[in-house]
Formats: sequence, C-alpha cells, structure tokens
Amino acid sequence: VQTGEGMAPPSALRGGPLAPSFSKARPTSSARYGEFEAHAQWKPQLTMDIPLEFERQVHGTPYPPPDGLVGGDDFTILMVRDSPDWFSPEEESNRLFCCGENGKGQCGRSLQTSQQIFSATKLPRNSFTHSVSCGSDHCLAVLQRVGQRKREIWAWGSNEKGQAGGSSAAVACPASRLKLPKDVRVEAAWCGFNTSAVVCSDRPLSRSRQEAAAAAAAAVVV
Repeated sequence: VQTGEGMAPPSALRGGPLAPSFSKARPTSSARYGEFEAHAQWKPQLTMDIPLEFERQVHGTPYPPPDGLVGGDDFTILMVRDSPDWFSPEEESNRLFCCGENGKGQCGRSLQTSQQIFSATKLPRNSFTHSVSCGSDHCLAVLQRVGQRKREIWAWGSNEKGQAGGSSAAVACPASRLKLPKDVRVEAAWCGFNTSAVVCSDRPLSRSRQEAAAAAAAAVVV
C-alpha cells in the first residue's frame, strides 16, 4: 500500500455478496445464521415494540418511550413509565424490560430460555426504580414502592462471585431483594464486571430507639 492510499474495506463491510449477514439486519431473536455468517447488527435499527402486559392488553395502551437504558454483556434493559401521565410524582411507577442473553438469569424473569425478547423483569408492581446498574451478567436496582418511604435493593443474574448478594454461588433468578441493616437509607447502587457496591446513608434514630440505645450504653458502663 502506497503512502496516502486508503485500504479498501473487506467485502463484508461493503455489503458484498460474500457476506449476506450484512445486507439486512435481523429484526428479531428468531434469526437464523449460516455457518460463516457474522452475528452482527452494525446498522442502527428501531427496536421492537414493548409487548403489553396483561393489564394493558384490555385497553391496548402502549408504553411510552423509555426514560433510561442500560446494558451488560449481550443484554439490554429499558426503564419505562408504567403509571398514567397525570399521576403525581409520589404516585409515579415504572417497569424494567429486558431482552438478550439469559443463560445466567440476566433478564430477571425465569431460566426457561437462554435468550429472551423484551419482557418485564420480575420486580414489585406499583414501585418506582430510581436507578439500575448492570455488570457483565448481573444487575442491581434501587426501587421504592409507591406509598412507602423506604428504598430497597433488588438483584438478579449471576452470583458466581457473590456479586448478586446471595449466600450460594448460583444464579439469582427471578430478581430477589437484598437484606440491609434497618438503620440505613439506600442512596445508589453500582455494578462492576463481577462486583457490586451499594451507597447508603445513616437514618436518624427515632426517640424511642435513641432512649433504648442510651440505656444499653449506660448498662455497659455500669
């Protein structure tokens, strides 16, 4: 190659006849690839519509565009508002919809299939997810049930390294709630490749609990 001369891209990138997988991206998970076809969707495409859950099927009300999007290795999660637009912020609720690889429970529903299309993660209904984070093959979500002040941590996916907070190195699926000390408030959660971290703040003790703690400290001194 001479100086200043650009290299010609391979026929696959030009959409040539030797690479039919690049001629048209597969729109659904039912795609079938040939032995030497590249498993890639290199042209952006609109995603499928989010399937309506049972409560919405009667009215046919579609979900609004997602408010947030996160992804791990080979799976994607959308955060979608579930409550009507006229609800107050205190009454607002949302849902998480996941698709993609599910060999280790990354979609948080079941292990019936190793790849899944968009469907809701099994989290408490009538709740608002403040944040969600994905690692390589596990997830953490900070949510708050409508009408309650306490925030909760829910985890799902691989627990091979203990990253989903379980007591055994198994798969956490469907999503399960993690137990935290009673006197802390969950502020945020974060996932690394196969690690997890939760940021909490101390909640002020009630007057009765302050008196109990003072009595216990006095007893120790005596």
